[in-house]
Amino acid sequence: MNDPAHSPTPSEASDDNAGEHGGCYDTSFEAVVSHFGATSAVGEPAAGTTATAVGDAERVWSRPLPFATTASVQSMPAWHFESEAHEEAISRLLFLVAQRQPAGVLTGAAGLGKTHVLACVAADLRKSGATVLPLELAGQTGETLVDQALRQAGLLASDDDALLVRLRRLTRWIEGELACGGLVVLVDHLDRCDLSTRLVFDRLLCGADGGAVPTVLAAVTDAAAMPATHFGKFTSLQIELSPLTLEETARYLDAGIVAADPAVMTPRFTREAVAALHERTGGNPRRLGELARLAYAAGCSEALTELPADLLTAVCETLAA
Repeated sequence: MNDPAHSPTPSEASDDNAGEHGGCYDTSFEAVVSHFGATSAVGEPAAGTTATAVGDAERVWSRPLPFATTASVQSMPAWHFESEAHEEAISRLLFLVAQRQPAGVLTGAAGLGKTHVLACVAADLRKSGATVLPLELAGQTGETLVDQALRQAGLLASDDDALLVRLRRLTRWIEGELACGGLVVLVDHLDRCDLSTRLVFDRLLCGADGGAVPTVLAAVTDAAAMPATHFGKFTSLQIELSPLTLEETARYLDAGIVAADPAVMTPRFTREAVAALHERTGGNPRRLGELARLAYAAGCSEALTELPADLLTAVCETLAA
């Protein structure tokens, strides 16, 4: 006899009940899926296209949808999955800071969780009382980088101030923090900045007198393609993130559902659905979260208690149509 209080995990569930739908889902399913908008080349939800549909679904079902992710080094992740690669990266970066090493770089393909790791490191450092300056370099110019750093440092900047004036104010703040015990600068997308941003970044690293410099932890997609900066001269540690394994994918999916709402344990992905998600996404956490979130929303629209592999196929086919 089945225990109604027990919800099967991916390791326990199977696709035995997939024939109930036989891959044929009703119009509410198509409405939910089509509402998610644009697709990628492989028929998966493109990054940033799911927010409206997710919000609508959460209002209808009066529950949060799982697998919310962070997209900023300046904010704590909504939830944190402890994969072996991510935990090791966080530990090694924190150790580098504790040892007062000058710089470390985190590498990996887009979507593997570099921003997530930096945000977790920032949160841990703040808890220990460290001064942290998180910076996003993608799409920045030298001037906007200075203004961003001033805001993160809690300093006021006037639009009437010349760039050099603002840069001096920021440099003095950095020197003051270094004199008081240190500063950790967390830099996301260092490989996606232009020349003016690079020059300002170097100026901030070198300091006014060429003396003490902050510890810099940077995330890049490809270390070999990273632009030449003074940062490269000081780098003492390089960490490469790897995709999730199949086992980690299963735990990621379970953990995401529980984190969204511990009181609602269903629907859950079957073993076959977990394997299909892992194969389609290659264990890339961002792609996995986006596709799993969409499949979860579609499954809720069908009032399913389990999310089978054929549901995932139907989702991708609907997106690609």
